[in-house]
Amino acid sequence: VLVDVSYGQILPDLAFNGSVFLVAWEDHRTEPCQVYYSRLDSDNTILDTGGIRLRGQDSAAFGQMPAVATNGSGFLVAWVGGADIGSIIYAARVGADGSVLDSTPLCFTPDSLFQNRVAVASDGHDYIVAWHSETPGPPGDDISYSRVGSDGRLLDSLPRLLHRDPAGLGDPQVAWLD
Repeated sequence: VLVDVSYGQILPDLAFNGSVFLVAWEDHRTEPCQVYYSRLDSDNTILDTGGIRLRGQDSAAFGQMPAVATNGSGFLVAWVGGADIGSIIYAARVGADGSVLDSTPLCFTPDSLFQNRVAVASDGHDYIVAWHSETPGPPGDDISYSRVGSDGRLLDSLPRLLHRDPAGLGDPQVAWLD
């Protein structure tokens, strides 16, 4: 058991860097929900009992639906965050030691209304973050992406549109091959 607290811990995602697993989840122990994470070593020993709230989240806004990837050393945790109306895609790097490496999370969609799924992958060095956006009315739903360097900087000045569909799209999944 990673977390033994009241209320729901849902939608986990994980990655293994060769020595440590990092598991992130949506945690409802407080409202609004927040993204928490915990590390496990290869012997399944829990290194962060009870989980750690991912630093950099706005405590007045929700954090949900996390996605995790590793570049073989550190991790990138992306999530959907927001307040009363709309949502934004964020990400932060977490070191193998459990420390959050970014004092301010990366923000991929500062002016968007409805982001509701996110996926992350790595090529062994850098990361790619993809997300689903709902647009009320035309032009439809989008799958967009942006790349993040292992140093935490955005490699794309603006998100890139991968696909637009007026009939609607589902959950993005992403893999990165050299």
